[in-house]
Amino acid sequence: MTAKLSPFVVLCVSALAQQMDSTALRAKYGEPLARETFQIRPNIEAVVIYGSGHQVCRIELPPGRNIAGETPPGIATTQQVDEVVEELAPLSMRGKEIGRGIIFAGRISFASANYENVNISEPQDNGRRTAVAITFKRPDCH
Repeated sequence: MTAKLSPFVVLCVSALAQQMDSTALRAKYGEPLARETFQIRPNIEAVVIYGSGHQVCRIELPPGRNIAGETPPGIATTQQVDEVVEELAPLSMRGKEIGRGIIFAGRISFASANYENVNISEPQDNGRRTAVAITFKRPDCH
């Protein structure tokens, strides 16, 4: 007498066999990219991407939200994110401002402030910032 497995059991066993861990991912795709995530504030994480010289090339931040009144727990405000941008790339580090611009493509736009040493960009969706990126102009950053 042979036992028949239901399709559900086969799917569950198949899904468990496909779970990946760090070792499996490294074997399949190679070493991970040079990036780290830092908890800058209780409600703000920054993804930092390094260049070949282990210097910071790019920092990606959440957009923050415009909040009227008291800020709900766990929510980053645009003001808080702007403060973190100033902390991570102060005016003295940025160099001379070269220009500012915004590109529109329907409801999507891309605002940018270009400095001698840094570019600060803000992708937007229907006028709402969706992220903030600080990109450092270093030779080892590509």
